[in-house]
Amino acid sequence: MENDHTPLTGILREEILRDGPISFERFMEQALYHPEYGYYCRNAEVFGKAGDFYTAAQLQPVYGNLIRRILESLTADRAMIDLGAGRGDMAGPFAGWSYQAIDAGDRSPAEFRGVVFANELFDALPCRVFGDAGEVLVGWKNNDFAWTSVPRYEECPRAHRTLAEIARFQRSGLLLIVDYGYDERERVRFPNGTLMSYRKHAASDEVLRDPGTRDITAHVNFSFLERSAEALGFRQVRKRTSLTSLLLSAGEKAIEAAAKANPLQIKTLLFGMGEVFQALVLEKAEN
Repeated sequence: MENDHTPLTGILREEILRDGPISFERFMEQALYHPEYGYYCRNAEVFGKAGDFYTAAQLQPVYGNLIRRILESLTADRAMIDLGAGRGDMAGPFAGWSYQAIDAGDRSPAEFRGVVFANELFDALPCRVFGDAGEVLVGWKNNDFAWTSVPRYEECPRAHRTLAEIARFQRSGLLLIVDYGYDERERVRFPNGTLMSYRKHAASDEVLRDPGTRDITAHVNFSFLERSAEALGFRQVRKRTSLTSLLLSAGEKAIEAAAKANPLQIKTLLFGMGEVFQALVLEKAEN
């Protein structure tokens, strides 16, 4: 591949030439979250038609209204922290709640009681990459970034650390995680891992290309997430389901109303994203 030599290309190339190959975790962290050149920190429009991809949270008002209805059926809390909120698209549907959007680089609160919503957060956490002989690193070869061996799968220690940070500040309440991912037993479906990049609504496995100008994601290992959550004191409110199943729990009347008012949005949520995305509802009890 011919690299576009973005500003981050020079920064990471010099690091590799100076210190040797770097972990993909380091590469992904800089590509997405470098304070000046990172994909999520460039002040560019990354969502929607003018950006590189859509998330479920952009399908408003249907998505927000259904999520709100479900949460109000599960808890009396009316306070929400939206982690990885992007543009804060959920703010409108949650008018009347105490709503706080926290995005990359923002500080977590000292303490919080209420709902924490993590919509497509964990797939964007920097991960490590492994192959048949151990960890696969990112080097520099033939004027491009290159893997040191063939990638086979990813692991994301930061998923546990992110859950631990949520457990630190969330004194009590629900934690709703929505993301695309797999059960650990399904890893065999991905013999070369799940890393993908997105640019102008086109998916590619060229995750090392022009860092800082494209999104990079990895499917979430929900089995690992569930074990980590349990170890940190969370309990499952309901068994992990597809997003479709979660949204249908809003009730027949709510689904019918959404279908009448916004047929394309409800179709996309129930038959598109909804079958790919997983939903996990956890609870943290007061200590």
